[in-house]
Amino acid sequence: MGSNNRDPKKFEKIIAPLEKQDEFILDGEEYKRKKETPSPKTADWYNRKSFSLIHKQPNGEELYSSELADRLVSGYKFLMPFYDYFITLDSDPDPGTV
Repeated sequence: MGSNNRDPKKFEKIIAPLEKQDEFILDGEEYKRKKETPSPKTADWYNRKSFSLIHKQPNGEELYSSELADRLVSGYKFLMPFYDYFITLDSDPDPGTV
């Protein structure tokens, strides 16, 4: 992780609410061989080639209801701490400059 965010406790605090809800799940292709991680709580994240937080459900009546807007706002509020954290991380170097 980025030089400003090497403390796994900070990341553990950000991901903790994910375990207490069922709206979003961590998704992404995993490495075949497990990597060493800073803590057991972060292992599922570190052992992915890429990741996303997703929500899956069949389309239903909610899609056409006014409750959908409230649910979307709630979902974005839940995801903002993840976004705020990830934008602070060092990015991969530009391949043209390596």
